[in-house]
Amino acid sequence: MRTSRIRVCSFSLAVFAVISGLLASSSFAQTDTAGLTARTVDIGHKITLHYVENGKGVSVIFVHGSLSDGGYWSDQIGPFAEHYRPIAYSRRYNYPNVNPDEPGYSAVTDAEDLAAFIDALHLGKVVVVGHSYGGLTALFLAARYPDLVRALILAEAPAVPLLAHLPGDEAKRGKSMFEDIQRRMVTPMQEAFRRSDRDAGIRAFMAYVFNDPRCLGQHACILTRTDAT
Repeated sequence: MRTSRIRVCSFSLAVFAVISGLLASSSFAQTDTAGLTARTVDIGHKITLHYVENGKGVSVIFVHGSLSDGGYWSDQIGPFAEHYRPIAYSRRYNYPNVNPDEPGYSAVTDAEDLAAFIDALHLGKVVVVGHSYGGLTALFLAARYPDLVRALILAEAPAVPLLAHLPGDEAKRGKSMFEDIQRRMVTPMQEAFRRSDRDAGIRAFMAYVFNDPRCLGQHACILTRTDAT
């Protein structure tokens, strides 16, 4: 059986840096100021993705996390273009994409989209930079399509289910952390989204990230906290 080696670099960002980045105006409108025009590519199954690219050489694909879009990486495109071919795209249900709703959406879906994206642009082996949910997308891409991946750079990929399967002395702590995430973040989010209360779902997410229960009842807690930082 043939095996593939993929280099992985994983690192953690400060909570404020992550959330302030998510809250920033990270849309493809920012790319206009950098002289880049958003393009589109049909990856099949009626899915069209918007992206921007620059430079030449090894392709470096940037995958954004939740509550943002491909414009999240607008500050990185220019510097990376000096030595590489940076590409930032918006995952299928993020601005400015308009794609049909399909059941069963997950990071696996995004990984399949990313594989189709790489194939449609004839990129070959790529470096993937994934932040948060985009990091999870990158992990699934590497697991399913190792021949497409040259290296991974991951920032806080939320591979939460792995916590329930840690070995040895870490097993008890991992299980406790997994149950805490399910109880205090995942369940409140699911309940909110099931009743179509998107704002409450986002507040539950932010409350857990900030570890601040006030966020469960206040829109302003996020802005208040970041303004005070």
